[in-house]
Amino acid sequence: SQVVDLAALLQGEVADDPALADGDTLILPRELDRVAVLGAVAHPGLVTLEPGMTLMDALAAAGGWSQADSRPTETILWRRGEGEPRMTFIDAQALLRGDAAVANPRLAPGDIVFVPSRKEVTRDEAIRTLLGVTGVLRLLF
Repeated sequence: SQVVDLAALLQGEVADDPALADGDTLILPRELDRVAVLGAVAHPGLVTLEPGMTLMDALAAAGGWSQADSRPTETILWRRGEGEPRMTFIDAQALLRGDAAVANPRLAPGDIVFVPSRKEVTRDEAIRTLLGVTGVLRLLF
């Protein structure tokens, strides 16, 4: 059994590039230190989770809200955590104003931040959208 630093190998920082033979098994661990930022943001997709990263930090890393939806009313945080997934609806305008009554939660690996693309989207529509997306994202996380 041999452990190889794949990231270093791909960047050419490892001199030892072991040859593979028939029957060899490669085990590639999933990188879990990511969050997904989806919906009405400039650059939706996966964002590397930095230590202490908050919801607003993740939104900024995704380029902020898209131009067409520059005044979001609600942002949704989907967390798996221990047990059942949990959805939290966060008042985006209050966060932008710095309202102390609205928490800017720290994110955890695998969290999904979703900004609905329409101001008039109902919570049920947002939930249905997220439930459809989370199955695909589980493959990436």
